[in-house]
Amino acid sequence: MHKMKGGKRESSPLVLVTFFLLSLSEIQLAIASSVTPSSNSSGTTDITLSGVQTTSGTVSSPFKITLSNFDAGVGSSRLLVVGVVAAESNVANITFGGFQLTRAVDSFYNNDAEFWYLPNPSDAADVVVTMTGPTSVIVGAYSFSGVNQTDPIPTTATNYNTVAGNPTISITTQYPNSWVLDSPSIYGGVTLGSPSCTQEWNLNLPNAITGASSSTVVPSPNAATCNWTASRGDYWDDVAIEMKAVASSSTTTSTTSTPTTATTSGSSTTTSTATSATTTTTSTVATQGSPPGKRFIRIRSLNPNSAWALPGYDAQQVLSMISQLRPDALERYIYGLQDPNRQVPVAPGSPPMTVGEFLNASMRACNCYIISGASLNEYDEGTFFATAKSLLSLPIDPPVKYLSLDNWHPFSTNHVSDQVKGMFLQLYAQGWEGIGVNACGGYFSSYGYATFSDICIRTTDWQPDTARLSSIRTEANIKLVFLYIDFPKEMQRFAALSPDQEAQVLTDNIASAQSSDGFYFVYPIVQSFWDSNNQTTSSSGPYRGESIYAAMLQLMQQHN
Repeated sequence: MHKMKGGKRESSPLVLVTFFLLSLSEIQLAIASSVTPSSNSSGTTDITLSGVQTTSGTVSSPFKITLSNFDAGVGSSRLLVVGVVAAESNVANITFGGFQLTRAVDSFYNNDAEFWYLPNPSDAADVVVTMTGPTSVIVGAYSFSGVNQTDPIPTTATNYNTVAGNPTISITTQYPNSWVLDSPSIYGGVTLGSPSCTQEWNLNLPNAITGASSSTVVPSPNAATCNWTASRGDYWDDVAIEMKAVASSSTTTSTTSTPTTATTSGSSTTTSTATSATTTTTSTVATQGSPPGKRFIRIRSLNPNSAWALPGYDAQQVLSMISQLRPDALERYIYGLQDPNRQVPVAPGSPPMTVGEFLNASMRACNCYIISGASLNEYDEGTFFATAKSLLSLPIDPPVKYLSLDNWHPFSTNHVSDQVKGMFLQLYAQGWEGIGVNACGGYFSSYGYATFSDICIRTTDWQPDTARLSSIRTEANIKLVFLYIDFPKEMQRFAALSPDQEAQVLTDNIASAQSSDGFYFVYPIVQSFWDSNNQTTSSSGPYRGESIYAAMLQLMQQHN
């Protein structure tokens, strides 16, 4: 099982296109196109399907795939909609003859599934999809006429599963004679069949992705459900849209309704109602936040794959430090993909403890929360979004909500702006509440998506890098800035100082400057080669033989 992971425009046309994006896998580039006529003739409706065209292939940089010479169809009030499904990448943007499409709905829990649309398309033109990264892709384009041009897609729905099974989705329409389209995505080792709604297309790339789409007409406002049968139960996402007929009466409101979520039997369903064609359900930074609190510490307990990162310490010793320090947050306490069922080392005579139990005990010890970390190096390796999803889904309370990203500077300088923006959008679509970037290696704009950031101390004079802080402050979306002694080089230089010098830097240059300079210091307790418990000041010096750990504990109590 595979689990998480121009043309001249006329006055009133409308077409619908659907794309399925796949994870990059060991499949050959094979572009296959097909055109099918309208197949759903049930019900009475003003909406008419003119045709469907599909294509598929594998893309690498610049991450584009083209559906050539797609015909926007005949008739008036036409609509073009694009749906996307992907395992590792989502869509950055889609154009039709140079005109930008708008995202209607997306779901990316196991495999990405999306619908995009464009009112008033005309003639025939290329549909060009740009993804956020390397992937395999299936594209399906619909052309419709008779669709309301002011509010073409008033309702959307998403669904996914957490227990292997068959795709299903329900949506409640608002208007008479509406069409409903759904698009499930599932691992390519599984095929789909026996749809309860009318199948429009169904494609499988073996061991990569399977994508399909079906339709149904709903004569009067009501709930509609589209089911599919998988060749074996697996993990899937499904999206659905309501298309409003041109003759349907409409209501006028000034806001978008709040999405509601219901969870039953291991699946989650989200339905949202939009009030205009330009409204989408994609999360933006305006709804996000930065980590709360003033006291932050860094104890790197778990590396990727839940490898214990603190040799010489057991779980009980770590919990004791956390209880004494009482931080508001454990910053980058865990890093990379985690296995909640793996065992952690415990004190002699103590009962076994899993990673999940350890993380919950850690937060209880300080009545705090965890900020997780991940490396953007995984982006081009194809594992980044799966790692992020695994962190978000850890069975801990409170759940992980904030993600701190390393290798920000090389990622942001080696990827185009659409890829950078798409990365943030996909993370927020997964459900992250805030995303931070490590700017120690150099500042680069987050385009309004990051909510917190890191700066580092200058090792030339052991002062905060205020120039970089000023650059970060130009982004109003970044509400919180952390000061780090970065690993490994900066911390190696810091560790080369005498303990008395270390204590002086911490006391005079860092802790006392936090409020006035607009940052919070992340106190380095234990990580890798650094252990503040083992750094002892001179007995004859101003710190009278106390450890750097004890010095930082006092500074936290005094300045935070």
